[in-house]
Amino acid sequence: MKPKNRLSIGLLCLGVFLALLGSARADTSALFNVRDHGATGDGKTLDHLAINKAIEAAAATGGGTVWVPAGRYLSGSIRMKSNIELHIDAGAVIVAAPQSANAYDETEEFKPPAYQDGGHTYFRNSLIYGIGLENVSITGHGMIDGLGAWDSGDGLFAWNPILDRMSGCASEGERPVLKLGPDGKPLPNNGLPPVRRGNKAIAFKLCKNVLVRDVTIFRGGHFALIVTGCDRVTIDNVTVDTNRDGINVDSCRNVMISNSRINAPYDDAITPKSSYALGEHRITENLMITNCLVTGYEVGSLLDGTRVPGKNQVGRIKFGTESSGGFRNVTITNCTFHCSMGLALMSVDGAVLENFTISNITMTDVRKYGIHITTGTRNRSPDVTKPSRMRNVDISNIVMDGVDKMAGIIITGIPEQPIENLRLENIRLITRGGGTRKDAQKEIPEQGGYPKAVWAGDLSAYGIFARHVKNLELSDISITYERPEFRPAARFYNIDGLRLVNLNAQVAEGVNVAEFASDVRRLVVRDSAGIPNTQ
Repeated sequence: MKPKNRLSIGLLCLGVFLALLGSARADTSALFNVRDHGATGDGKTLDHLAINKAIEAAAATGGGTVWVPAGRYLSGSIRMKSNIELHIDAGAVIVAAPQSANAYDETEEFKPPAYQDGGHTYFRNSLIYGIGLENVSITGHGMIDGLGAWDSGDGLFAWNPILDRMSGCASEGERPVLKLGPDGKPLPNNGLPPVRRGNKAIAFKLCKNVLVRDVTIFRGGHFALIVTGCDRVTIDNVTVDTNRDGINVDSCRNVMISNSRINAPYDDAITPKSSYALGEHRITENLMITNCLVTGYEVGSLLDGTRVPGKNQVGRIKFGTESSGGFRNVTITNCTFHCSMGLALMSVDGAVLENFTISNITMTDVRKYGIHITTGTRNRSPDVTKPSRMRNVDISNIVMDGVDKMAGIIITGIPEQPIENLRLENIRLITRGGGTRKDAQKEIPEQGGYPKAVWAGDLSAYGIFARHVKNLELSDISITYERPEFRPAARFYNIDGLRLVNLNAQVAEGVNVAEFASDVRRLVVRDSAGIPNTQ
């Protein structure tokens, strides 16, 4: 090659380098350092005003990245804008200000009646929130720390009775409970004016293109992260170690939750809902939960690595605490549960839950139950004209070890509206056992009201209890116990179309593998030890 050609190539490379450098410099012009807008990061000065200035400056240019460098930023409400990425860098901690600082925005105007608690009614009183936005992100390897500031007392349950009373709710024990009048409708709120009471870490309402990635949320309040009425949501590689709910997805469409770790010993870890908070019946649909870990360790012990089993050990994936709008088109795969309750699928407010595929789930040290599938008649929703429905659910490749005495798998529909088309395949269930012959004779009442798996205590079968189902298929199921167990492995009531293939269960001498009530119809049994094949 001739020298001048080498020179030409060198000049060309230099030109490319300068062009790339110019491009990089152009990109940095969209970076807004909160320190440049007055933030101190000293952990003592309220920095949310400066953070909000940086967000407003970025929004004024059409958007950009608001950078929170290393430091501790004591903050009240941070107001997100469209086309903004809030990047919390490694070593940066946004610390929730105490309630006494009056640093949170006032709750929204609310017109009763409410069909949901205060946590779902108000959004502006969050630490970080956005309403009606597009293209909004919270990223970075930093932390959001509630420091127990959400609660006026011990910082444990982090719900506030004032907020719940404002939405027509009152507290009973550890939870807010909706109060109903003689006509069965929620009582109106008591007319309290808006208040400044911080309630949750991150809240997005009616937003499009939402991304939360890589951040850690410690002590996140009522909800560590809630998205309501949002479309196209990605939650990826997020760590949550919190005192109440971890991740709430309420009345949203097109959502991906992936590669995340959620520890929630006193409440649910990942809990999709479909409340009436938006004043309409809006379904939650097109949702994928994949490669996630949910646990019920004591608060903080996921982050510090000690993994101390919690006293309550909730920390589950649960659908249906609020189910006014229903659920459709959901995939859950490659998830692990540890020291928590199991998987719960519930529709109890007059809507439908349908088209679910759940696979490759591992559960160890499971509190109460492994899988709870139910419909009910709570009907906490206006204009309920149909009973709650559930159909087309496929669950496969599940390992459950160390499941409590209550029961391994609980399936309960409604007598007038059975669950339809439910299939469970390739499941290995190992329970702790301990059931007595008296437990085996127990009459199990119908479930009503709030959807709790503990409504009847220990059930009359230690492995599978199923009632009110149309078309139930159980294939390649193994059920064993660790301690002496005198209940049958399975009981079936009011099943229209029951197919058992390769069901193998450990039972005590003189105890039946499975018992079938007289209203079990269209029974097919194949290759199941201890149960004769049907003709």
